[in-house]
Amino acid sequence: MKVLHCIHSLNGGGAERQLSLIAAHAERYGFDVAVFCVSDEVADDSFAQIKIYQALKDSRISFALAKDLKKAIKDYAPDIVHAWLPWNVTVPAMVLGRMHGCKVAFSFRNRMFFYKPILLLEYLAALCFADKVVSNNPIEQSSLFYRKLYAAKNGCMIPNAVHVASGDFQSNESEEGLTRLVSFGRLTRQKNYPAVLEALSTLSSESKWSYEIYGAGEDRVLLDRLIQRFSLDKRVVIYDFTDDIHKIMQSADCLIFPSKWEGMPNVLVEAVALGMPAIVSDIPANKYALQEWEDSFYWFDLRDTFGLAQCIHAIVKKGVNRLNEEVTRGVETKFSTERLLTNYADCYRTMLR
Repeated sequence: MKVLHCIHSLNGGGAERQLSLIAAHAERYGFDVAVFCVSDEVADDSFAQIKIYQALKDSRISFALAKDLKKAIKDYAPDIVHAWLPWNVTVPAMVLGRMHGCKVAFSFRNRMFFYKPILLLEYLAALCFADKVVSNNPIEQSSLFYRKLYAAKNGCMIPNAVHVASGDFQSNESEEGLTRLVSFGRLTRQKNYPAVLEALSTLSSESKWSYEIYGAGEDRVLLDRLIQRFSLDKRVVIYDFTDDIHKIMQSADCLIFPSKWEGMPNVLVEAVALGMPAIVSDIPANKYALQEWEDSFYWFDLRDTFGLAQCIHAIVKKGVNRLNEEVTRGVETKFSTERLLTNYADCYRTMLR
């Protein structure tokens, strides 16, 4: 069984990380892989043992990649073409995969809706040419048309695998009695940071806490203004992305994960696997990730900023302990690399029956 994975880059976000795990371990699970990409820069040696086909020209126009992709399909002769993202790669991958007699899989990598017009073209390509939809997140949070596509293509859900290398717990080096709250993720509307700042502004001035946000994005100016407006500049700091995310998770007191929507909440799952308590928005993706251990977390409704403030106040006032081993081990098992690879192998075999 040979699978050609089509994606723009080999280094980046969640999709790229999942593909690197597949590339590194696929042979043990009974299938061979190759990758067609535009950028072949890699962060590690996960792709060292597989064939990589690189487009000769980086272009946002799908058809500019078609010639190189056609050559890759002819050379590798895959049984399955798996289209990951973005649209300028997925559209030609689905069309050419079907034209060359391959089975075609199409990935849902986030909550799916038509947030830009070009996605209608991708949707139509999937409707006409895909044999299978693979989603990494609960389908009920996607729009009606994507839910219908998922049903029509006998969709399956395969959550991301999450791997963390936890060392010894790092003691909090901040001021004694200070509750250190943290968030990680792009500074965008999706992440809902303004609601957190508004909630923090309601806490007593006598309470001892700090809040760190690690990320970058288009909402940075807005967040800086809100920090000044709510007089939080001595307690709230925004940092750029960092490679030390797991170290911070092990040393901080509590994660605030306030997203309005998520595909697979990787940061949340990684934090929980490292034993980090969390205040979590009550959305389908988060509920799915933590449903077996709901009582171990603080939940709030997106429409209720006061409820979020109450969660933060409770933690600042009472303190919070690290999560117990039953929760951390359970999360590691639920989102293990072994489960990811087994699920993909089963999915691909089903497509070829």
